[in-house]
Amino acid sequence: MKKVLFLAALVFLLGAVSSSSLDNPLYPYPSPEDREREVHDLAREFPGRVEVFQYGESVQGRPLTGFRIHRAGQEKKPAAWMGANIHGNEWIGNRMVMNISRMLLEDDGPDPLVTEAMDKMDFYVTPCINPDGYQKTWDNPGGAGEVATMGMSSSGDDEQWKYCRKNHNGVDLNRNWPIPGKVSVPIDWAGSPDPDSVHYRGPEPLSEPENAALDNFFAEREEIFAGVSWHSMAAVLFPPHCPSRACMRRYSEVCKAFRQNQAHRKYPRLQSRVFDTYTGELEDWAYAQYGILAMDVEISTARDNKKDCQCDDLFWSFNPKTPEYWLENDSRAAIAAMLRAYEITGGKRVPPAER
Repeated sequence: MKKVLFLAALVFLLGAVSSSSLDNPLYPYPSPEDREREVHDLAREFPGRVEVFQYGESVQGRPLTGFRIHRAGQEKKPAAWMGANIHGNEWIGNRMVMNISRMLLEDDGPDPLVTEAMDKMDFYVTPCINPDGYQKTWDNPGGAGEVATMGMSSSGDDEQWKYCRKNHNGVDLNRNWPIPGKVSVPIDWAGSPDPDSVHYRGPEPLSEPENAALDNFFAEREEIFAGVSWHSMAAVLFPPHCPSRACMRRYSEVCKAFRQNQAHRKYPRLQSRVFDTYTGELEDWAYAQYGILAMDVEISTARDNKKDCQCDDLFWSFNPKTPEYWLENDSRAAIAAMLRAYEITGGKRVPPAER
């Protein structure tokens, strides 16, 4: 099974990049145009099973594209959500959600885990939450090729890397969500009022159109009960801040299912009722406001990536040069975690009184 998944991921990645991108310095990651085209190609390949929609626009007017995976002809079921690229320079998340999407479509029937998931739920995917940041990483002043080939280092190019991470307004979208409770540890990485900070939270919660649109997306689709927001590069599982022991128990079980199904590297769960705090991150708001059993999964590590590419480039620090290893490591784990979330919740959002 591992070998089959590896080959499927490799074929998928190679097929996702068009002939016009063969000189892409960030290969095997797709250009912004190829990334968007890939979603529509998937819908054409699986008619009646992939429903593409636009749920909003970015600051610069780029479409916020999403799609729903389901079995043809069936009524809507409880749904899990997968999102990526809320940070514009963390492209491996996009590869992860697209790889999982293809698994759900191709392996429904042959693979018992995938079949069980599709028996019980649909999946919503928002493959690039921050398309302006993705575009900036591709062609910001100096160009993505320069980012990849001219030795951008974390010591010398922090300003440019901050610029790529944020949206067009210079806001860290993953610190722009409403904070549902007291911030017990007021530190910069938990959201900063300083526009020069890499974690600048913006003028007010949900000030950015990308987040306002995604918030509305969650509000309108009450069938979404769980989800994963994909990031890099820490190789950890970040559940939201849990105000109750019941919340901690739920996430302990979901993270356990994730870890048990990882093929190579087992990510630790970083969560504490005592030392944790609200940060303005997506998973905090999704759980506190909507009862969605969401969490942040950080793929890979900078050390592994730098060793792999034999370089000190920031793009390759965040995005592994050979993503197949990480796709194999985490794809089935995510499906297993969503199945465990379904078992815990019955496919429903956690009610306010039980959060």
